[in-house]
Amino acid sequence: MMAFLHFMIDAVLGLISMSVVVHGLLGLLASLEVINRNNAFLNDLRRLLEAVTAPFLRPIQRVVPPLGGYDVSPILLVLTIAGVRMYLLPAIFH
Repeated sequence: MMAFLHFMIDAVLGLISMSVVVHGLLGLLASLEVINRNNAFLNDLRRLLEAVTAPFLRPIQRVVPPLGGYDVSPILLVLTIAGVRMYLLPAIFH
């Protein structure tokens, strides 16, 4: 049972991390005009990823202001999730 719980928490954290990265890449590609901003599928995907990632990014954004006009909260979130997955989860479940 504990191994399954460890797997599920690790998988959810991995999906959140992947969602943050994909959302950032889509935003970057849209700002560079590599992808069309009028594409309905990509707009739906960006809204979905925004809905998934915003609850995790907002607390970081309240504490850490944009640095030089750049939002570093996605980087901090991905690094935090990586640390939790690498160090905290194994310490708790093993």
